[in-house]
Amino acid sequence: MAMASKDLGSLLIREVEADDWREMKRIRLKALFESPNAFCSRYEDQAKFPDAEWQRRASSWSEDPDTGFFMVFDDQVCLGMAGVSRNADKDGVSHAYSVWIEPELRGSGVASKLMAFLEEWSLSSGMPVMEADVTDMNPQAIAFYKKIGFKKTGESDRYPLNDCARTLRIRKRLG
Repeated sequence: MAMASKDLGSLLIREVEADDWREMKRIRLKALFESPNAFCSRYEDQAKFPDAEWQRRASSWSEDPDTGFFMVFDDQVCLGMAGVSRNADKDGVSHAYSVWIEPELRGSGVASKLMAFLEEWSLSSGMPVMEADVTDMNPQAIAFYKKIGFKKTGESDRYPLNDCARTLRIRKRLG
């Protein structure tokens, strides 16, 4: 496992542990409800998951050395989340996913700090390139990723929750 946590003044970014399943469930469902076009999962589906599924997810993410799922806290309040994993098909490439920050904190630097943490995790795990997918229906996320150095690869795919939308692949060389 690469980095488990980082203290950033009043913010703490740390890896999800098995006991975090309740907070992980809360923040994930809030993200799906608030930003339905940002994810390839639906609130309606994941809200039906039994607690045992959330416990399984938190436990498996905390034990997998090729995956990091992180939450950012201010005091004891979770403000956002993000995941990163090794791309099994591309050597040296990580994939960021489920990046979400409370709406009132967007533009405050919290998301940039969270992404910088994911980049450090990737580099320390031997992955100098990070990719992510973003929907073309999420211009705020596209602008954010561009601001922190991601570039469109030209690859896209049908967005699974809306036939009129596309997911765009973006990439950044780290370090």
